[in-house]
Amino acid sequence: MNGQTGYIFNGSTPFGEQREAGWPNAAAVRLPVRAQRRAIALLGLALAVAVAPAYAQPAAAPGASEQPKIVLTLRGSNTIGQELAPRLAQGFLTYSGASEAAIVRDPANPEDATIVGKRAGQTEAIFVAAHGSATAFKGLGSKSAGEEADIGMASRKIKPEERTLLMPLGDLTNAASEHVVGLDGIAVIVHPDNPIPSMTMQQLSDLFSGKVRDWGDKSIGGTAGHINLYARDNKSGTFDTFDTLALKGAKLAADAKRFEDSEALSAAVARDPNGIGFIGLPYVGESKTLAIAAPGSTPIRPNRLTVATEDYALARRLYLYTPANAANPLVRRFVDYALSPAGQALVEQVGFVALTIQGTAPASQAAKAAVPADAPPAYLALTKDAERLSTDFRFRLNSSELDPRGVRDLTRLAEYLASHKIAPARVVLVGFGDNIGLPNATVKVSEERAKAVAAILRQDGIVVGQTAGFGAAMPIAPNDSEDGRGKNRRVEVFVKP
Repeated sequence: MNGQTGYIFNGSTPFGEQREAGWPNAAAVRLPVRAQRRAIALLGLALAVAVAPAYAQPAAAPGASEQPKIVLTLRGSNTIGQELAPRLAQGFLTYSGASEAAIVRDPANPEDATIVGKRAGQTEAIFVAAHGSATAFKGLGSKSAGEEADIGMASRKIKPEERTLLMPLGDLTNAASEHVVGLDGIAVIVHPDNPIPSMTMQQLSDLFSGKVRDWGDKSIGGTAGHINLYARDNKSGTFDTFDTLALKGAKLAADAKRFEDSEALSAAVARDPNGIGFIGLPYVGESKTLAIAAPGSTPIRPNRLTVATEDYALARRLYLYTPANAANPLVRRFVDYALSPAGQALVEQVGFVALTIQGTAPASQAAKAAVPADAPPAYLALTKDAERLSTDFRFRLNSSELDPRGVRDLTRLAEYLASHKIAPARVVLVGFGDNIGLPNATVKVSEERAKAVAAILRQDGIVVGQTAGFGAAMPIAPNDSEDGRGKNRRVEVFVKP
């Protein structure tokens, strides 16, 4: 090392961390499509690695003189680990100077992947084991060889009991440990010929708990026929999120067909005229998606804007969890790469929604879908002809502090305004809240949320043009749970013409 240092993300990260010289600027790294295809074409060649059963380390490559050096291990969510994490690992190895980076899978263990590349004359590998979000936190806390994880992948937020158990690693809900890498919408899917256009959360609960068994039931209004249920397995973060948001304490019907593989579930529903299932947004395939309505809200269909802003009732965050002070220096570098423009481009390519801020034209179908029919007239007037940006600021539980995504979105918003040459005076921040308290009080609190975000932006020289608050209006989630109230406590961002 020559003692020089550099910064990631065009000068610095949102937290100002430095890293060693020799690691290129992540913003400048974009693996060309030809290189991606070439890397994929290398699967099964001399770099192939035989991956042993779950939690085992990869064996030596056939014909290789030494076993690849495992430099990083990721465990957890199937949704993240099936394709996104291997693609990020492949890009990261290339970004770090490795050549011939390739994703290798063992047909006997399709949930595992070994991503290998050559660097400084040595074959290095990143191991990804995708057996469900629960295994992310088990792996982070494990000291057993073959079970431990440097990075946990989760398609749900860490549970309070998991946070408590892993407190020796630091508070995993802080920005230093909880990293939103992308967004996903849990799509409710039916056969393409099913006439039902939308459902409420209550209807979803009734169907998947087995309370309603026939499409012709008067509460559903479809064509008569037995309802066939398709669901992810219990280890899946997809099921855990659906269980929390839709079933809400009800038990999944015993006759539901369970799947560990997302694509297999989607294909089964597409073949079944009486089928209904739930799946991550990238895996919809040939099935039809339904618009979903939270209690008291208009049905919203999942699309890039409604998922990015988390307005869609079944939108969710995809997380990487890391120890606050990881012993492995590659942990922080991998996360930085995943959140960089290069990493976020891969998030988008895989089919998830990247965190990159985008504007949505007010006349577009996506923008119209995000505005409920009962929106206050003052809100419609304020946002008339304005672009809705694909981020809503939210806050930590019972706190006025922004949550980890919000902290990073401050930087993303500043970069978006600068790159599009948008005067800050054109920015409008609109606050909302839950229904706890008197109406006038909730309006005041929502105004304070918008002003709090404006004050933070002002510290970076961004003076927004206007702030407003609309209290408990336009809820996007039920207010009967802390998670629901947390989603409703938000600040929307608009840019006026």
